[in-house]
Amino acid sequence: MTLLLRPMMSIALENKSDIIRALTKVQVKDDKLLLLEAENTSSTSTYDEDNEKINTGNTQDWDEEDQTPKERDATHESRMLLKNRTREFLRCAWNCIQSHTAALCYFAFVVNLIYSPNIYNIWLTISALLYAGQQNPYPSKTYWEIVLYYTMFMTIFEYVVYLIQNAVTGTDISNEYSSLQFLGWSPSTTLLQDVIMYLFVMLAIFIHRDALKKRGEWVGIRNPSKNKIDPLTLTTPRIRSQDVQEENKDVESDENISASTEDNENKSIRRRGIKLDRPAATMNEQGNVIPLVKDKDDKDSYEEHDIKIKYIQKMYDTIKINLSRYYSDLTTQERKIGFDLYVMTNLTHIVGLVFFACTYNYITGNSSENITSGISSNQLSGTFVLLLFVFFIEICVERVLYLKSSLRFKVLFHFVQVIGYHVGFLVVYDYVQYNSNNVGRILLGVFFFIKCFSMWLSAVQIKNGYPAVGTYSQFFARGYGFVYSTVYSIWRAIPFVFELKAILDWTFIGTTLSFNDWFKMEDIYRSLYSRKCELVDEKKEGRKFGEKKAPFKKCTNGFILFAVLCLVVFFPLAFYSTINPSINYNAVNDIDTQVTIRGFESMYEGGVDLNDIPSNNDYPYINAATLFSNVSFTRREFVEFDPSQKMQVFRTDLYSDSLWTISEPSRDTLAYRLLRDPNNTHVNLAITIKIGRVGPTSNQDVSLIQFYPLTNTQRVILSSMVSAPYLYADGKSDVLMNGLYNPYLLNKYDGIYSSSAVDPKWYPDCTMGIRVNGENSTKSTSFYWSIRCDNPSFTTNNSLSSQILSQEQTDQQNAGGLYFWIQSTEIVTSTNSITSLISGVGIIAFYTTFVLAIGNFVRGFTSGSVGTIFYSDLDSVDLLLSYVMDIYLARECKDTELEEMMFDHLLNIYRDTTLIQIWSEARAKI
Repeated sequence: MTLLLRPMMSIALENKSDIIRALTKVQVKDDKLLLLEAENTSSTSTYDEDNEKINTGNTQDWDEEDQTPKERDATHESRMLLKNRTREFLRCAWNCIQSHTAALCYFAFVVNLIYSPNIYNIWLTISALLYAGQQNPYPSKTYWEIVLYYTMFMTIFEYVVYLIQNAVTGTDISNEYSSLQFLGWSPSTTLLQDVIMYLFVMLAIFIHRDALKKRGEWVGIRNPSKNKIDPLTLTTPRIRSQDVQEENKDVESDENISASTEDNENKSIRRRGIKLDRPAATMNEQGNVIPLVKDKDDKDSYEEHDIKIKYIQKMYDTIKINLSRYYSDLTTQERKIGFDLYVMTNLTHIVGLVFFACTYNYITGNSSENITSGISSNQLSGTFVLLLFVFFIEICVERVLYLKSSLRFKVLFHFVQVIGYHVGFLVVYDYVQYNSNNVGRILLGVFFFIKCFSMWLSAVQIKNGYPAVGTYSQFFARGYGFVYSTVYSIWRAIPFVFELKAILDWTFIGTTLSFNDWFKMEDIYRSLYSRKCELVDEKKEGRKFGEKKAPFKKCTNGFILFAVLCLVVFFPLAFYSTINPSINYNAVNDIDTQVTIRGFESMYEGGVDLNDIPSNNDYPYINAATLFSNVSFTRREFVEFDPSQKMQVFRTDLYSDSLWTISEPSRDTLAYRLLRDPNNTHVNLAITIKIGRVGPTSNQDVSLIQFYPLTNTQRVILSSMVSAPYLYADGKSDVLMNGLYNPYLLNKYDGIYSSSAVDPKWYPDCTMGIRVNGENSTKSTSFYWSIRCDNPSFTTNNSLSSQILSQEQTDQQNAGGLYFWIQSTEIVTSTNSITSLISGVGIIAFYTTFVLAIGNFVRGFTSGSVGTIFYSDLDSVDLLLSYVMDIYLARECKDTELEEMMFDHLLNIYRDTTLIQIWSEARAKI
């Protein structure tokens, strides 16, 4: 903000009519109010009379009031100050606008393009960024006239199209987006809104023209680049003579070009590849080609053609000279005052990069995903990563250009930026608008506005040039004190930021230091700067020798730091505990079961999905105490269940959801395996249980496999069913399996587990059989399996049984498929991506990464300082810090010999304890 207000005030104070009245300074002396610097020619008469009374001490009118003179002075002082501050604030704001009306016009251009992206509006912002913003001191009157006429023409054009669409039937296009909108053929409602935006642009131009007229910068000035007075030429005769010589050279070059064109027209014609149908030619004594004119018509046509060639050549040379002169004016550093906008430009680039990283999925239409979800799933968009890399390279290029102070390459890079971002904006906008992504359109407009602001800063940088010195300085170390030291330490603590910056500087800055010496130099500067900030804080504190530290210092540096460290230690525990408001029951949403013999096709498949159950139904939540109402929990029959927590009850259908699709050879193999060795007990029935739950996001789907060993009798019956399913499809020969599986499950954070019961009688007894699909069972070739499991004895009440049984089996109390009782733990569930990401890490991983990293960071500040006392606790660092800054200055001045000599001397100082004590003695002791 300071960088913006400084040029605002300097421009506004150049004209007497726009002088801002200085803020009133109040001094009370001898019970009289003295106002200094309160003169203002444009103030109201009442304010001038009151001011005059205050300055002259004439308060006779006030003596008639029922107040003492001191009270009257205090009341009038507060009233006048309030009135003065409000007036001055409004006046300053208006003068700021008047001083930056050109920026207001550029803002209108960008808003117009963001609101209505088409090929007509893009030229306004491109001209502003590539021409107007780079002109010193300001663009020409001709430019603003062209822009004004162009805006008027576009207003009329849009309104005519609007009238055509309303007058002619069938010409009004639908509100659906079409690529024709880039050509200006938009729906009638959009056209009318575009006209309003053009009127806004015209209003901004009119305000700018009015401000220029008041300053006398509009009338009679067509091209300020030709009429402006270079301040350097007023004091430097050498530069002024060079300019005159350059102008004379330009005039002479124009004359030489025209003369050479006249003398060597044939060579010019051949060089351009132009073939003229003319008569045979001869050569004169000078060797020039002279055409043999046969008649008058041929001669006239030849002369007319020759005139056209000369005109084209002259116009080409004129354009070339003007472009060369324009480029030379932009890239001539010696004629510019030098203004440092690198930090603000780079900060804008960083804001744009962060904004893009946070809103990329919304711009592309994938609003259901964001950057944290992509990181948690270990999958990111390749386009997203590529664009982030491009933005990072852009920041690096800006740094290199700033270090080199190269306006020539800065102009070229700025040209690529302006064209690239405008073309990219139109292309991406077409994609976003085609998908009817309104949120993405708004976010894309905000991102483009941020980039336009950064490009405007680059244009201002080109206009004013790079500063002569100071490009190698530390921006975050421009002051001393606690705040500056904290900001500098945080900046250096960001991973890889300082290292990348230092490596880039060493690569592109001319220096005699090696890579290690460069980092050694930076570390020396860090140590001296930190010590300087500590000494400044101690001086501001004003503590005397032997005096205790102030309580405020203890609260800020002691208690707050203690509270922060306690928060870091106990935050993970609180985050994963029940006091977290984001913690909820980790409900199971669906369950799928499979019963098979390993290595063969699944026999039975069944599942339950809660999405198919009406939301007003409390199924399947049941209180654990109600569920086991006939079981005494004091006996702890189910030792791992919590009676105070609710449970979920699921039951699959009696029959399999899918047919048993198995080939004949595979079915024969299965039957043979069941009968191959009656004493073989390794043939087991596998029950696979898969559940889908709320969280954690990184592990939402978990599974569990239980095995049931088949007895010889069961294997024989199953083998008969597999071999001849028609004979055993009546349901009377189903095989009985006692304690087939464990239905009591625990849904914990890391997976699903079985909860064992003390008495095996609580495990269900099930019967398993095969059925033939279709009415004519003898001709059918498809089969399916069924599993019927009895309800446990402790759920005999009707209300509870109706909850457990599926809707299709409410008429059969003891019939149904597989049933499960699942009790889940509570986990952190939140729509916030960061919260979900942390909850998916786990408490152990969170402690070993985040907490341990902070602990090591704090330990680095609190330990190991004994070995650095001699270098870090110096009495005074002014001389050493000034010496280091002189090394930076020698590097900026390209004096590499002085830089190396001073750096060697600095190393000698740090090697010798006597020298470092001499250089660090306090001034009071010297």
